[in-house]
Amino acid sequence: MLAATLQLTWVGSPSIYYGDEIGMMGGVDPENRRGMNWESAISLNPVLKHYKALISARNRSKALQMGEPKLLMADDARGILAYQRSHGNESAIVVVNRSAASATISLSKLPKGNYWNIFKRNLLNKTGDKAIVTLGPRSSAVYL
Repeated sequence: MLAATLQLTWVGSPSIYYGDEIGMMGGVDPENRRGMNWESAISLNPVLKHYKALISARNRSKALQMGEPKLLMADDARGILAYQRSHGNESAIVVVNRSAASATISLSKLPKGNYWNIFKRNLLNKTGDKAIVTLGPRSSAVYL
């Protein structure tokens, strides 16, 4: 799901190989081309929910479609990456925690406005041009 967050919020046209959106595992040939597992394509599947939220956000956000990227933070030791994409007066903020521990991330120099988390449906905890984001292990947040 972290890879999907990066792929669907970064620059370029994302390409999703069938089955990725439901968490279907592949394998060595011929297992890499087995048929779609339709039993996993249900609304309760957390991977499918994640993909749907990302695709919906990308479809409605010019910032995610055409925005220029700006690195906000990269901390390899902590496994944290944060970037912003902006287009016109619209911005998106993406924060990824690839570590096995929860992380609290402080971001600064953010554009004005309120930002809504597409996954948890809550507002970004922002004061002025600064924000604090807390992420669980191996998780991400996308704010529009």
